[in-house]
Amino acid sequence: MTPESLQKSRECLEDAIRLDPGFALPYVGLADFFLASAVVGAIPGQEAMPHARQLARRALELDPELPKGHGMLGVVAALHDLDWPEATRRFERAMAQEPVHWHLRLWYLAFYLLPLGRSEEAMKQGRLVVGDNPLSQICWMEFAEAYASGGREEEALAAFRKSRELDPSFWLADAWASILHGVRREDDVARALAEKAMTLAPWSPLSAGAMAGALHNLGDHDGAQAVLGQFGPDEAYRVPLARFCWAVMTGDLDTAMMWATRAIEERLPTAPFLVMMLAPRLRHAAGWPMLRKTMRLPGA
Repeated sequence: MTPESLQKSRECLEDAIRLDPGFALPYVGLADFFLASAVVGAIPGQEAMPHARQLARRALELDPELPKGHGMLGVVAALHDLDWPEATRRFERAMAQEPVHWHLRLWYLAFYLLPLGRSEEAMKQGRLVVGDNPLSQICWMEFAEAYASGGREEEALAAFRKSRELDPSFWLADAWASILHGVRREDDVARALAEKAMTLAPWSPLSAGAMAGALHNLGDHDGAQAVLGQFGPDEAYRVPLARFCWAVMTGDLDTAMMWATRAIEERLPTAPFLVMMLAPRLRHAAGWPMLRKTMRLPGA
């Protein structure tokens, strides 16, 4: 999940398409490259998600019943369009074909069930995902997010640890775990994890937000602001997510709600499921009902 490794994935997928332009699955893989790049903050969501939509549609032109093609369109509908009826329609079609591939199930867990606040179902899917692919650090990370969304923080932290044990260089799990330790005011642990994430991904708003939150909670307010101020004008799309992470870790929920709303409005694809991962900590904030409306959640 670094720009270099993501670019290598892109090159391999583009090679596959050149070798066999009529094979549908690499188009979905390339769509997933754009999704993953936007999720970690490597490229803007407003740039990435239309590419993901176009590539998924091309895959379905070649194979109209391809489950991952419909699943990717469900992801775009959920995270970019905030069109939950369309996301539901796409995922119902994608998940109807047995056996369900673990990767599709992972999208369903993280990008559909979690943003909708359906944590019990997300945890159920998480158990199936790690059962299918127990050596995947990403599967354990998403399982951890499902646990956190249901308020089961100890189990979430254990799943994050499992993810990091499987791949000690997996900075994304370090960043997520740092945020969760931060809201629990386990400040030294949060800082150590944030430092690991910053070593490999200082450009990511998740790493930066976690680092800023940990520094603030340890009394280094100037250091926190320096980390938050690192993004230049061409990186402005990273600011709302970084500042949301910082604010929620410091317990400033009013400010966190403001930045979460900005992140949703700017269609940062990480925001819907990050917000709902932390929902047990956020739902008592004054701005929570308005944030749900901004996300266009059913019943909001």
